[in-house]
Amino acid sequence: MIEALLAKYGLLGIFFGAGIEGEAATIAGGVLAHKGVVSLWEAMIAAATGSCIVDQIYFFLGRHFRGYAWIDRLARKPAFDKALSFIERYPMAFILGFRFVYGMRTISPIAIGTTRVPVAKFVPLTCWPRQFGVRSSSGSVMPSERLSTRYYRGLAKVRSS
Repeated sequence: MIEALLAKYGLLGIFFGAGIEGEAATIAGGVLAHKGVVSLWEAMIAAATGSCIVDQIYFFLGRHFRGYAWIDRLARKPAFDKALSFIERYPMAFILGFRFVYGMRTISPIAIGTTRVPVAKFVPLTCWPRQFGVRSSSGSVMPSERLSTRYYRGLAKVRSS
């Protein structure tokens, strides 16, 4: 299903899918690249950029609307408290790794936005590593060399069979 949607919408689908859904859209984008529908580098850039932009939107929503009722409702959730606890103890490590913690992907940038973490710290820590393939939109460690090596090995296997 996701692959069919991404095939229909191409890079735009990968871009939005990675930002909203995350890992499934990123993996489906890799499958489309393997099938030659889009290039591997275009799929990687679309997925990384979509995810990065959504993180920034969530961060700035938390920053701008921190006193509003809908943020207060989110703040009453256990995941929000857990995120704030991690931010207080390990700010840089948490910003780099909140995607690795189950149930924290969406709420964490909003929670970080409500703290005093500077924009100049959040943006580079959430976007820069992704642009160089250090992690996928969902946080899976996937260096670009390893991803492209796997892609081309798979392509070679398909062509040789």
